[in-house]
Amino acid sequence: MSDERDPDSGGTDLTERQRLEAHGFRPRKRFGQNFLVDPRIPELTVARASWQPADTVLEIGPGSGALTAALLSAGHDVRAIERDRDLVPVLLERFRAEREAGRFGVREGDALEADWTADLPLDRRPWIAGNLPYSITTPLLLRAFSYRDVFAGAVFMLQREYGDRLLAAPGSKTYGSITVWTRAHAEVRSVLKVGRSSFWPRPGVESIVVELAFPETPPFPGDRAVLERVVRASFSQRRKTLTNAMASGLGREKAWVLDVLKHAEVEPEVRAETLGLAEFARITESALAHDL
Repeated sequence: MSDERDPDSGGTDLTERQRLEAHGFRPRKRFGQNFLVDPRIPELTVARASWQPADTVLEIGPGSGALTAALLSAGHDVRAIERDRDLVPVLLERFRAEREAGRFGVREGDALEADWTADLPLDRRPWIAGNLPYSITTPLLLRAFSYRDVFAGAVFMLQREYGDRLLAAPGSKTYGSITVWTRAHAEVRSVLKVGRSSFWPRPGVESIVVELAFPETPPFPGDRAVLERVVRASFSQRRKTLTNAMASGLGREKAWVLDVLKHAEVEPEVRAETLGLAEFARITESALAHDL
């Protein structure tokens, strides 16, 4: 099934907006709130993602519960973390029956600080889902990676430009350090493109739903701390060759870098954006062997 959508297609349903307004709720800019009001989007998201009905889902920032409702309808149990205390009673009222049946729970908290595993059954690897506030996408993404050994994967709504960076191929303009770091933790694919008209208030950018599957054996099973140092240094000065960027970013002599690259079988004159995870993995192993 194609992931393409008309980015400004119609079909907006005011049910979610009316539910929020009935509680006297208005979106708060300080929380970066843009609520999903097109009912087709959560339904398509749930249908196209790789999770199974038996999988519990941790939802980050459920808002009024648009995605929550679709997940529950598909058979998932849902546990949610909501930062806005005024939205918690909205969710508790909407999903009272599911909460009483033990299928839904929500706690007030900041997902950047809260324990994501609290109240989650871990007999089967759960999933993560959420419409991530654009201003804190990277910190939340990195937090998800820190839990990759616990969860089976994540399905996130992101700013389209950011999602394109995660999906980028080596050599493209959008390919960068976050691309490599993501590939070190997850298998990435596009699920759904979402237009601005699907939100209230309408954001200034388009969105995309991406799936990050966390296989039990990570794509990069080596020392992630060293990989992070190598990747950051390599992309620190995109216009420079890999040799010069690594020497500057790691504070090492060029001779050391050249020796590392030689043993990694990577050409010293290439630029970081042309290399894939496999090349960075070899550079990381070589750097470790050379006492980085």
